[in-house]
Amino acid sequence: MVNLEVREGFENLIPKLSEDEYKSLEDSLIEEGIRDPICVWGDIIVDGHNRYNLAKKYELDFTTKQMTFDDENAVKVWILTNQLSRRNVTPFVRAELEMELETLHRLRLRALKEVSMQSIPGVETELPKLSKDTREEIAKAAGVSYGYIHTVSRIKKSGKVDEKTMNKLRSGGITAAKVLKEVKREERKEHAEQRMQEVAQTYKPDESLQIVNAEFYEWCNNNLDDNSIDLILTDPPYPKEYLHVWGQLGEVASRVLKPGGYLATYSGQLYLDYVMKAIGEHLSYVWTIALQHNSLTQLVNPRNLICRWKPILLYRKHMIGKTKEMGAGKIESASGSALNDFIGDDYREKGFHEWGQGETAVGYLMKTLSYPNDLVLDPFVGGGTTLVVAKDLKRRCIGIEIDKQYIDKIKTNIMKLETKELF
Repeated sequence: MVNLEVREGFENLIPKLSEDEYKSLEDSLIEEGIRDPICVWGDIIVDGHNRYNLAKKYELDFTTKQMTFDDENAVKVWILTNQLSRRNVTPFVRAELEMELETLHRLRLRALKEVSMQSIPGVETELPKLSKDTREEIAKAAGVSYGYIHTVSRIKKSGKVDEKTMNKLRSGGITAAKVLKEVKREERKEHAEQRMQEVAQTYKPDESLQIVNAEFYEWCNNNLDDNSIDLILTDPPYPKEYLHVWGQLGEVASRVLKPGGYLATYSGQLYLDYVMKAIGEHLSYVWTIALQHNSLTQLVNPRNLICRWKPILLYRKHMIGKTKEMGAGKIESASGSALNDFIGDDYREKGFHEWGQGETAVGYLMKTLSYPNDLVLDPFVGGGTTLVVAKDLKRRCIGIEIDKQYIDKIKTNIMKLETKELF
C-alpha cells in the first residue's frame, strides 16, 4: 500500500462527516472497495482523507490521481471550491467554505502586492481589489443572507462552540441562530463573572456577616457552640447523591439551635419522604409551607409531573422541660402575626447561583421566625441570598458554601445595592 501524507492544514478545510455518514462510507467501501481515486499533490492528500484512513484500517486497495498546483494556497482554493461543488453541502458549511475562500483570496492579493513592490521599488503594480466588507459578496456566493454570514462569523470567532455542536451545525442538526444565542449567553455570563471578581476585590468584611468556604457538617461541629443559633434558614441540594446531608443537617440543628429555635428548609419533592424522616429523627415537625412557582415550572421526569410549588419544611428544637413531640407547640412569630403557609410566586435570583432562591420568601421567613440581631445560620448559602436578606433585616448571619467559586459571587451579591449599575 502506498503511504501518503495527511497535512492538517488541508484536512481541516474539509467538513467532517457525521457519525452516520462515516459509517455509511465505511460500509460501502468494505462491500464495494475504493472506486474513486484519492487526489494527491506529490504524496500529500488533497481529497479523499476518509477513504485513505479506511483503506489503511481495512487494507483496501486504492488508486491516486496526481494534481498540479503552484503553491499551498492554490491547493486550499481547489479544496474549498471542490467542496462547494458538492450537492449535499448545508448552508452553514457553504458559508464556512466561502468565508475561508475569501480569506485565501485576500492573502494571495497581499502576497502579490508585496512581490510587485519588491520587483520595482516605488512602483506598485495595479492588482484586482476586494472591497473592505465582502460579507455581501460571500453571502451571495454561498446562497445565504448577509445576516447569516454575520452569524456564522460570530460563532466561529467566539471559540465557545465545541466540536460536537459544530458537527451538528454542519450537518443541519441545529440552527446557527440557536447556537449564536447560546454563545451570547456564555459571553454575558463570562462578563458578569469577571465583573463580580472585580467587585469582590473591594468587599469590606461586615462584622454581622460571616462568609465561610467549607463543608458545613465538619465546620459546624468544630466551630459552633451548642445552643448558639437562633434560626437555621437554608436550601440544601435536592439530587439523590446529596440525600446524606439531610440527616447531617438535622443533627447539627438539634445541637446548635437554641431551645425553641426553628429550622426552615427548602426541599424538592421527589425525595420528600426521606428528607422528612431524616430531619424528624432530630427535631419536631411543625408545618409545611407552600412556595408557589408561577413563572418557572419544572417537569419532574421520574414522575412525569409538572411541579408548580416547592415545600418549605418547618422544624423546631424542643424546649427545655418538654418532650420532642411537644416541642413543636404553637408557632412563636417574631412579627406578632400568624405564619402564612402559602407564599406566592417569588422571583428567584439565578445570577449568583443556578439554584438561587428569591429574597422575598427568605425575607418573610427570616422576619417571621427571628428577631433583629438574632444569629441566623445558612449551611448551604449558595449565591448569598440569606446573607443579603440578613444584612437588610439587621440580623447576624453565618453563610457556609463548600464551592470556592461562589465566594466572590456572595460578596458581590451582598454589595449589589451599592454597585447596582453592574447588575
